[in-house]
Amino acid sequence: MKKLLSIFSIVALTLILVFPADASIDARERPNGASFHIKNVVDYAQAYGIRGNDNVTRIPVCLEIGNDVSTDLIVSIESKLNNAQASSGVLNFTVSGSFYRTSDGEIVSVYGLSGSFEYDGNDTEITGKDSYHRPTLTDWSGTSKTSTDKVEPYSISILKGDYVLYYKNKENNTAWIKIAVSESGMYSVGGDYVSYEVN
Repeated sequence: MKKLLSIFSIVALTLILVFPADASIDARERPNGASFHIKNVVDYAQAYGIRGNDNVTRIPVCLEIGNDVSTDLIVSIESKLNNAQASSGVLNFTVSGSFYRTSDGEIVSVYGLSGSFEYDGNDTEITGKDSYHRPTLTDWSGTSKTSTDKVEPYSISILKGDYVLYYKNKENNTAWIKIAVSESGMYSVGGDYVSYEVN
């Protein structure tokens, strides 16, 4: 019995070290949209063997939003520590994506959100932000808007990008992407998409 318990303990410890509890991506598709949430991009990449170049980690996310349109995303993060204890640093995020027709894979628009966050163990601050949404095919258009928020007393800075996709001047899809960073450098990235039938 002791031998069996020892083997079980070793297996459980190995699984915890190889697959950290906070290393997860949650992607859900539904009839009229989809959503995704990544708790920790770096841990997720390490747990699943995804390698980054030049200290940049990239995670692919593919979602089928509705019958007509799908999206591909690349979530990238670059981490720069200010000291050996890692109690302060800078996190640079880029989320870049494309909306494409599900029927033939033709890209109809490209969009993205980027931001820089500084944290020092007591507070966090957004030091740079940008969003864009550009059509790539005739009859398609898009808008983007960037906003920020601060959640107290936890000193969490949130950067949000809102996107609207139009087909022949009719709303086809709405989406938002959020990046949140705490004063200790913990972060999450997520988004939500809603598709409309357009005739």
